[in-house]
Amino acid sequence: MKAYFFTTVLLLSTAFILNAEVTITPLIPCLCEGQPQQAFEVQADGSAGPFSFSWAGPEGYTSDEQNPADMEVAGVYTLFITNAYGCTFSYDVGITACPLPTLQPTIHPACPDDSGGAIGLAISGGAPPFSFLWSNGADSQNLANLEPGQYTVTVSGANGCSLEQSFTVPASGEIPFSIQAPVPPTF
Repeated sequence: MKAYFFTTVLLLSTAFILNAEVTITPLIPCLCEGQPQQAFEVQADGSAGPFSFSWAGPEGYTSDEQNPADMEVAGVYTLFITNAYGCTFSYDVGITACPLPTLQPTIHPACPDDSGGAIGLAISGGAPPFSFLWSNGADSQNLANLEPGQYTVTVSGANGCSLEQSFTVPASGEIPFSIQAPVPPTF
């Protein structure tokens, strides 16, 4: 990961030299969208402090925290730093979205009042290896011996991002049949 270093020097007419050194370090390689995270760590030091901080970002994001932990959308964020003398400097930093997996289910229906249904998941994209947690407590990629109903899985990738998706195992329809017995002859 690349850290961004900025040095700001203020020269005042009183012959004092005031400086500020700002370091913005990315903490994660990509952002799991929809999951609050701290994407950057900001340090500001120097004789121009104390400093106040303000962030602006995608979809109207704002924060007055130095190191906010609630960034949820990938894109460019602008950090505004104001020093003790009211001077404000801005820095733009960007972060990309982590890839999420795509789930392609194969669903086998269950007979009514039976546990013969199944859900198989094929996964593409994302950041393997993946872990699984189903609403019935199972932790495998595929489920078998399921009764008809809805099942929700949370798939988590190696990048820490997770995706939740629900699937319905239908009851298979009744198979119509009829029994035809020969009519016994009457005497």
